Formats: sequence, C-alpha cells, structure tokens
Amino acid sequence: MLVPVISYQLIEFYRFHKKAQQEVEQFVESVHYRDFSRYFDVKHAPAEIQPLRKGFNEINTTFKIISKEKETQYQYLQKILELVDTGILSYEEQDGTVVWMNESLKRMLQLPYLKTIHSLIRRDNALYKSLIDLKPGDNKIATAHLERNMFKVLLSATAFQTDGKKYKLIAFQNVSEALDETESKAWQKLLSVMTHENREWSA
Repeated sequence: MLVPVISYQLIEFYRFHKKAQQEVEQFVESVHYRDFSRYFDVKHAPAEIQPLRKGFNEINTTFKIISKEKETQYQYLQKILELVDTGILSYEEQDGTVVWMNESLKRMLQLPYLKTIHSLIRRDNALYKSLIDLKPGDNKIATAHLERNMFKVLLSATAFQTDGKKYKLIAFQNVSEALDETESKAWQKLLSVMTHENREWSA
C-alpha cells in the first residue's frame, strides 16, 4: 500500500519542482530585462506556489522603488550640474566617447555637440593635448582658442570606473574673467592711491 502513496508523492514533488523552476526562470528573465513592472498572480496560483510568487512581487516592488530613487537622484544631479558656471566634460578613456557635457561647457567652448574627445583636435589641438595629458587629481591652466579670441581655463580632472569601463571627468573654469576682474581691481586701487598721493602733494 505504501508504493502507490510514495509514487504519488514523488510525482507531486516532481510537478512542484518543475513548476517552481518555471516560475524562477520567468522571474530571472524579468530581472534580466529589468522588467520590474511584471506582476506574478498570487491569487490564482497553486497553494504551494503562492509564497514564491508573493516573494517575487515583493522583490520587484523593491527594485522599482530603488530604480525610481536612482532616476530621481540622477535627474536632480543633472539639473544642478546644468546650473553651475563650471564647464563639465565626461568621456570614456578607451575610445574617447563623450558621455556627457553640460550647457556651461557648450557655451564656453561654443560647441553644441562633441561626439568624442578626439573631435576636439581639429578645433583646438592645444586644448585637446592639455586634456589628454591631464592626470586625475591634477590641476592645470590651459588656453582655449575660439574663432575670434582666446581665454585661460583652469582644468581639474578626476577618474572613475563603472561596468568595467574607465571614465575621465574634467571641470573647466574660465579664469580669464577672474584675472580680468582682479586686474581691474588692482588698477582701481592703484589709481586711488595715486590720486590720494597727488592730492597730498598738491596740498
């Protein structure tokens, strides 16, 4: 009498194992394609599968919350970087592909678009060499050449790695404006001193 019972239990165990394997495969597929909107029906599932599907739904919900938070942080960071006056450029070190440049840098260099860092060779070879030679953690003053004028920029570099790829991030600060302002203040101070001395001499 035990043989039929054991045989039935083995068959049911095999069916459960097969069904659970199929459920896991579907969940793995949804994770692979980052389809966290997928819902696993718990109510109409077999009783032994319901805890598994419930767990999958909870994991998907957690992934959706994390993904939304990361997207919000990314959008927030982009808005901040667009508001600053400092030009920012990020590119992949291996092939030079530009992954991001903010509006301040586009206005500063008068470049609406830059596909790779190597595209800068024809426009400003000296600036290109300064960017390539700049090591992470270093600061350097270089000259940017536009069609009608040139100006000094302070370059600051850093590096980071993600998904097995290395990236270089460079900040551009227009120091010509700061130098002009400093020079103007120096002249004003000098004129003020000279005027004061002339008054005393006249007296």
